[in-house]
Order: sequence, then C-alpha cells, then structure tokens
Amino acid sequence: MTQDKPLWLFGDQLGGHFHGTRRNRGRPILLIESERALRHRPYHRQKLHLVLAAMRRLAEDLGERVTYVRAATYGEGLRRFGRVVDVHEPGSHAAWALVERLRDEGLVDEVLPTPGFALGKAGFAEWAQGRSGFRMEDFYRDQRRRFGVLLEPDGGPVGGGWNFDKHNREGPPGASTLGVPAPYRPRENAVDRGCGGTWTRGAGRPGAGWWAGTAPVCSR
Repeated sequence: MTQDKPLWLFGDQLGGHFHGTRRNRGRPILLIESERALRHRPYHRQKLHLVLAAMRRLAEDLGERVTYVRAATYGEGLRRFGRVVDVHEPGSHAAWALVERLRDEGLVDEVLPTPGFALGKAGFAEWAQGRSGFRMEDFYRDQRRRFGVLLEPDGGPVGGGWNFDKHNREGPPGASTLGVPAPYRPRENAVDRGCGGTWTRGAGRPGAGWWAGTAPVCSR
C-alpha cells in the first residue's frame, strides 16, 4: 500500500507540501546524503551548508519516521536501505536520468507528480502540445487563469496589465537606506556546527545560519 511504501526525498524536496500531504502523511521517509551529489560540482559553500543542514533538521523534526543514510552515491544509499521507494518528479534533467536508471534497477517504483511546481511534467507536456513557440509570458498567463490568481470577474488581470516588469526594472530611490528592516538571521545550532568543515571543493565564504532551513524559520 502507498502509505507503507517509503518516500525518498531529494534535498530540494523537504517542504511539508512533499511529505505532509494527505497521501504522504505518515509514510516512512528516506533521506540520502550522497557524497557524489554534494561534491560533483564546486557549489557555493553556503548552498551546500543550507541543503545539508535542512536535510538533517528535517530528519530531527520527523523523528522515527525518517531513515537517514550517508552513502557515496544515491544508488548505494538505496541498496543499503533495502526497500523499494517512491519519489517525486525531480527538478533537473540529470536527476530525472538518475531516477530512471534507479527505476530500471528496481530500486524506485512510482514517480509521483511534483508538488514543487505549479505544473508537473505530464501537465506541462499537455500544455506545450501543438505550440510552435514557447514564451514564459504565455505560460504565466495560463497559470494565472488556471488558479484564478489576480483576476477580475471578467477574467482580465487585476490592475489592467498582466505584468509590470518595466516598473520592476526601475532603480531604487536615491537614499542611503530603503527603509526596510534588516533580514532575520537564523541562530546557529548544533546541526549547523556539525556541517562545518565538510566541503573541500566549494566556492565562496561559509555562511552557517545565514539561510532559513526550516518552515518555522522561513516564516520569520
């Protein structure tokens, strides 16, 4: 049954809209810390820290529901886990190719539509069918209509225009400050300290605690 089958989450699939839906609530969760995935490019150290700390915090928050595996690769982690998993549609072509290989190996079963985008892969293919060209503006307007976002009763856009990009391109006022409060800085804790000194290939300066890694901190 779906509720019994583990759900494998990538490091960019940690929000409650992935693991806390009616379909997935209570399912066992698998998180894999893949050394190859984290080291195969010279990512910025702050990005690496954010992803790793967010994964470890989610494991703490969900407790016994989570199995956390550290492995050289995702495939190794799945084999060590020893159970077939479901996974949501990943967000990159490389990750898609990986999931397809793992499914061919029998390690992955169902690939679920992603809740991380307004439209999943199948829905986008349906939207794109028969089009001779692709513009972000066309997709944007169609999704506004689909969800009823900022529309007048007659179906037109609120404010009389679909976008106001030209206004967004204007420079800030000529002042020393913008009159907005300083951003909230999350407090570093043991999870952050446990992620320190991990990266040998990362670019940029470390920034533990600079970025929100949990839903409560994001809401601050």
